[in-house]
Amino acid sequence: MDAEASGAIDRLYSEDKAALVFLGGKNSAKELHAFTAYAQSLEEPDMLFYASDLKGEQGKALKDVIGANSLPFIALVKPIDEENLRKYYFREAVTVENLAAFVALYKEKKLKRDYKSEAIPAESSEPVKQIVGANYLEQVIRADKYVLVEFYGDDCPHCQKVTPVDKGCEALQGTGREDGF
Repeated sequence: MDAEASGAIDRLYSEDKAALVFLGGKNSAKELHAFTAYAQSLEEPDMLFYASDLKGEQGKALKDVIGANSLPFIALVKPIDEENLRKYYFREAVTVENLAAFVALYKEKKLKRDYKSEAIPAESSEPVKQIVGANYLEQVIRADKYVLVEFYGDDCPHCQKVTPVDKGCEALQGTGREDGF
């Protein structure tokens, strides 16, 4: 399965098509059967279908690329560019009908994109907010005021120097200048 998983990863990024990906384990036969039945029910599929049992290093790499956190796991992915995928995670019982409904929602552009992300932090009245992948669009892109974003990692020595930026933002609170400099 290693060669298949490696080829699947390459094709996910190189094809300009969406792909429905099934990642399973030894107890996923029923779900794999429904996935396969759905794929075979389509006369002319306009997307790719992959199934992997995640054996070997390439199987594990496929799990990481997709962002699977439990098995069985199904995701619909579409390449954005040579390094990034749009991901939509399937969260229903694995049946032919549920898979068809999921794909239909994707085609109607009604699915919410999933991100590999920490949980969204609790709301805070603090001037400095923690933004994660799952709330980036809402908190930054669609914000109704200017937003200064500092990207950092907890294990990055350079990033530990973010404290002065935090203090500067706190100093602006209540001055009427919170919305810009």
